Amino acid sequence: STAKHISPNVRNPDSDYVEEFILKIGSTVTVATPSNSPAYARDLFPTWDIISGTCDTRETVLKRDGTNVVVDSSCKATSGNWVSPYDGVATTLASDLDIDHLVPLKEAWISGARDWTTAQREAFANDLTRPQLVAVTDNLNESKGDQGMIIRMIVLVKWPG
Repeated sequence: STAKHISPNVRNPDSDYVEEFILKIGSTVTVATPSNSPAYARDLFPTWDIISGTCDTRETVLKRDGTNVVVDSSCKATSGNWVSPYDGVATTLASDLDIDHLVPLKEAWISGARDWTTAQREAFANDLTRPQLVAVTDNLNESKGDQGMIIRMIVLVKWPG
């Protein structure tokens, strides 16, 4: 699939959330000398920890980022309303959404997470304390791969209009 163009005129309903993230990472991230040695592998960042009961990180983000979210006994979202902050696309299907890491895991790896323990990488990949995880349109997230959306989000948050 091809990447979808994001207009800088789209107003992001979660712009305060993203702006808070941008401000936090600017003051708290220590960046190591960039390196992809050893090579990045997605499975070095365990994801979707159980947060509460049967609800994992993904389901917790879906509940947080949606409205009127209904879950079944296994905590899987069966209905709700979501708007992807990247492209403004609304959906009522949780299956149309991915949970994106605003700081991509590969970027974190290259910037120093390669030196972290597995437990530290797992904590980062499942971080609900800082605005690191966001429910987004799956096809847009998949088209960007392991590249970040943060620069596009800065444009959406700061663009006059």
